Formats: sequence, C-alpha cells, structure tokens
Amino acid sequence: MATAWIGAACAATAVTAVAQNADPSRYERDVQACKRGDTGQSTEACLKEARNARDARKKGQLDTDESTLLGNRLQRCDTFEGRAKADCITRLSEHGQRSGSVEGGGILRSAETVVVPPDAAPVRIQPRTDEPVILVPRKP
Repeated sequence: MATAWIGAACAATAVTAVAQNADPSRYERDVQACKRGDTGQSTEACLKEARNARDARKKGQLDTDESTLLGNRLQRCDTFEGRAKADCITRLSEHGQRSGSVEGGGILRSAETVVVPPDAAPVRIQPRTDEPVILVPRKP
C-alpha cells in the first residue's frame, strides 16, 4: 500500500514538473520578443528557436535553473588548463567587467588577476579597477 502511494506521489510530481516546463505563456513571450526584434536574430530563426525551446520544455529537456546555466558556462573553460582555466572561470563567474552584446558581435569579459610569487614578502595590491580583485597564490 505504501509503495503504491509513493509511486503515485512520484508520478504526480513528475507530471507537475513537466507541466511547469511546458508553460505556454513562456512560448508566447518568446514569440512576442521575436516579433519585436528584441533577440538580435532574424524573425524566422527566432521563431524556430522559440518552437524548439517549447518542444524541449514539454519533453523536460530544457533545464534553465541557475546551477545548470552556471555549469554550462563553466564547461567552456574545460578547453583550458592551469592559469588560463582559472582566468576563464573567473571571467565566466561574473567577476570583473563585461561589455558588448551578442547582437553587437560578442560579449567581452575582463578581470584583473594578481599572481604573487611564492617567495614574495607581504604585497600591497593596488587594484586598477573598481571590481573585486582575484588573488591567485603561485605554486612553487
């Protein structure tokens, strides 16, 4: 009896999750953004993307929670190693400055990184930006 109740509860939860992902108002908002030209894409390409996103949401294949989006961003850094990878992660974690747009040809991200030699005496850091400075200790 308890197993049947748990199974029914799981099924109800799954149906609710799919129903939330299939939110028709989201698709309508996407279509309106396409028609207004807010996306930087051609209307035809934008409407196709909106349809594809709606279909993926219905199937539970479109996950846009913040942790998934962060994971997707950080995967871009997997192509780098060492300090280059650390710098990439810093920029994509929203530290530093950001300028530009996708519509304008790209987003440019920059961050100031200070690398302190392992045998250095205490160092006073004078940031060149208003943004937080990332301090990276250098391994010997």
